[in-house]
Amino acid sequence: MVVADRTVTAQTPHDGEVPPSEVRTSLVIRVAGEAGEGIKKPGELLIQAAARAGFEVLTDFAPPSEIKGGVSFFQIRLSAKQLFTRGDSPDVLLCFNQEAFEVNIQELVPNGLLIYDPESVTPRNTERYRLLSFPLEQIASKQLKMPIVKNVVALGGMAALFSLDTEILYGLIRELWERKGDAVVQTNFKALEAGLKYVQEHVSSADLERFHIIPNPLQHNRIVVAGNTATALGALAGGCNFFAGYPITPASDVMEFLAPTLPQIGGTLVQAEDEIGAIGMVIGASFAGKSSWSRPSALPPCPKPRASLSTPSAPGHQPACQPVTNRVTSTCAPSEATARYRAWYWPPRRSRIASTWRLRLSTSPRSSRPQSSS
Repeated sequence: MVVADRTVTAQTPHDGEVPPSEVRTSLVIRVAGEAGEGIKKPGELLIQAAARAGFEVLTDFAPPSEIKGGVSFFQIRLSAKQLFTRGDSPDVLLCFNQEAFEVNIQELVPNGLLIYDPESVTPRNTERYRLLSFPLEQIASKQLKMPIVKNVVALGGMAALFSLDTEILYGLIRELWERKGDAVVQTNFKALEAGLKYVQEHVSSADLERFHIIPNPLQHNRIVVAGNTATALGALAGGCNFFAGYPITPASDVMEFLAPTLPQIGGTLVQAEDEIGAIGMVIGASFAGKSSWSRPSALPPCPKPRASLSTPSAPGHQPACQPVTNRVTSTCAPSEATARYRAWYWPPRRSRIASTWRLRLSTSPRSSRPQSSS
């Protein structure tokens, strides 16, 4: 028995804990490790599998601040009910290395489950959480002879925790790696099975029951969408037919989605030389009568979370946000029932005149637009 038994003496359970007599309604799982260890891919597979199994999902991804290297994490919250937040603290924390442990352990809920690789993580202050030693590196390197698949081994372990339908995972793995050949697919199948088997053999049924969630009945009119993609969909629903931007984090996802999509509805996408150039193109397009939009990197909308959303299934369904007919210039997504947009453009401080110059645009008639002044 590897999961250590912790006795809680308090009568009232801690935040995040589920009393034995109650059914868990949501589960927050966080996978943390070094950038480049492949923590994002199993998280994305887990999201797709959970959504296809009927779970509501909401995720968060925190990349490292360095250009290369540093700790990052991928977090997913599962529930049978609609979710509105990503969850404050993880119920399950999987750490790939010691630094990931040091950075994230304080956020694990009391009596939560820490899953760690004993070859790279040495837990401390273990009295406040439960432990599961999961030799990912050993399973991948020695048992499977393929060190690169340790993230898929971790995926199998996480799926076993909340009794996810493994047939869905097998199908997703085949979809993802089938183009690389059957040998690659079979190797990942073995890695998934190894992770499932290890958790099922080393975690008691009582402990597994603590993380079990009953999903909703399977629905087919559902999608998993990232925040940036949802923003782009909102812009399209608002009538956007011209986009100019510069590919830079965190705005690149918007352009990647709109590049093949916007031309299909008669729109235009232009990759500018920089963000200042993109704003200029958007302003010019608005004067030409286009509903235009740019997504700079400095805006605050969170781009990384993903969520499962219901999509209209009835024929002839009209979106709640009808296309805007008048000219639009905005550096953020058009919102529902918004009739007027204003964009403020501040040029770089290259001269004293430029530092005091601004241009204001609105959707009012051309004759009433204020002129630029210096």
